[in-house]
Amino acid sequence: MKTKIKRRHGANLSLVPLVDIVFQLILFFVVSTTFAVIPAVTVSIPKSGTTEAALVSGIIIELAPDNTILLNGKKIRLQNIGRALATFEQEPVTLVCDKDVSSAQIVRIFDELRKAGFVQVDLRTLEK
Repeated sequence: MKTKIKRRHGANLSLVPLVDIVFQLILFFVVSTTFAVIPAVTVSIPKSGTTEAALVSGIIIELAPDNTILLNGKKIRLQNIGRALATFEQEPVTLVCDKDVSSAQIVRIFDELRKAGFVQVDLRTLEK
C-alpha cells in the first residue's frame, strides 16, 4: 500500500507577542528612569573617588564661582538664607558648589545653615 507523505511548507511565526513584550519593556524603562536636575547656573562640580549616588530632593543650594547663591533655583543673598530656610521643614540640604569656590564661602553657608537649625547637609560631587 502506497501512502503519500505530506510536506510542510514552512513554519508560521506570529510576531505580535514579541512586539507586545518589546513595547512593555520600553514602557517600563521610560517610566522607571530618573532624570537629573540641571542647575540654573553653570557649576563645575569637583570629582571624588568615594562618591555615592543619592537622591537630590528637598532644599538645593547652588554656589557659583562668582559667589552667586541660588536656593532651589532662586537667587538669594547670603544674609537672607536663614530667613528663607525658616519656611522649610527640617529636610536634608544639598549643597552644590563649583570646584573653584573658596572654602571660606562654603563655611559661611554652613554657618547660616547651622544657625537656621539644619544639621544634615549633603555636599554634591561627581564620580571620578
